[in-house]
Amino acid sequence: MNQLVKYIRWNDLKEYLPFSKSTIYSMIKEGRFPAPIKLSVRVSAWSLEDVNEWLEARKQDSH
Repeated sequence: MNQLVKYIRWNDLKEYLPFSKSTIYSMIKEGRFPAPIKLSVRVSAWSLEDVNEWLEARKQDSH
């Protein structure tokens, strides 16, 4: 059975990460940050699970 996935948009994402939008998109292009999912023609959002995994990996790298 599929689980529902929570998605967050840029305005929510920027509250938690100290990066500008251009920095995030540069990191995505370089493969260093999860890419958003295109939900419609004008709406993109990030999987909250992917973002949390990325943050957890950064935490592990700093130890």
